[in-house]
Amino acid sequence: MVPKDFVESLACWARVRLVAKEGRHRDSCCFNSICNAGCGAGRLHCCFLFPSPPRNNPCPGSVAPMDLICTEMRSFSYSFSICNYNYYSVKDLVGYEIFIDPMPEWGIDRLPGDFLEIGAFIGGGTAKLARAAEKWGKLVFAVDIFEPSTDLTANQAGFTMAGIYAGILSGRDQEELFYRNTQGLDNIRMLKIDSRELRFPEEQKFAFVFIDGNHDPDVVWNDIRLAWPAIVSGGILGFHDYEGDLPQTTKAINEFLEAYDHEIARLERFPKRWVLLVFKK
Repeated sequence: MVPKDFVESLACWARVRLVAKEGRHRDSCCFNSICNAGCGAGRLHCCFLFPSPPRNNPCPGSVAPMDLICTEMRSFSYSFSICNYNYYSVKDLVGYEIFIDPMPEWGIDRLPGDFLEIGAFIGGGTAKLARAAEKWGKLVFAVDIFEPSTDLTANQAGFTMAGIYAGILSGRDQEELFYRNTQGLDNIRMLKIDSRELRFPEEQKFAFVFIDGNHDPDVVWNDIRLAWPAIVSGGILGFHDYEGDLPQTTKAINEFLEAYDHEIARLERFPKRWVLLVFKK
């Protein structure tokens, strides 16, 4: 899921055009902070914004150009045109910079162990992680089955993650996009396997792990049990969708925090991005 602050920040100034696949145009839509949009006689029931600024940002103010894909009840897909940009270039739904940039300050670059990403989606975050890891002599193990329809976890609005992913992909192939977005990064080890079936050798250690795979609580717990023992002292276990609109996912993470409190050094929260980082003692 994507934090709603993107919607709120955009609502202040943006004049947008929604271009429907069936060919209709609807102008000047107004967005509110709960991700609902009314467009003329139509009704868009859920909207998702993703930061994706081009090299030269022509937009006013501090808000970068963003991608938006809206999924209507009839499953029409829309693209958002802002400042003359109209594109499907969603790559990193989280904003990996928020935890990659401080890694040297936290000493992650100097720790033994590689990086692990459970849930790679289309590889935008994977690529960012790999570029950083390459500088520090680390590998990135990316885990994904490339079957987005399998995550039936529903958010508070009743939308399943599978439906949201389908809207974002808009008919494109997830696996093809992943390899396109990670092309040329030789330190990525793609593991196309259900994380519930995955086992690492005991000698494999990780300095950083990010969990954003299937959001079902049982799968979240599986991923925690897979990752936590392999994280080195001082390393980080990161989560997406913490205290967002997937309360069942947050509940599983809170259960982990309580159960493993004696092994946790500290927490770092990024509430606007729904990210939690857990530092291991």
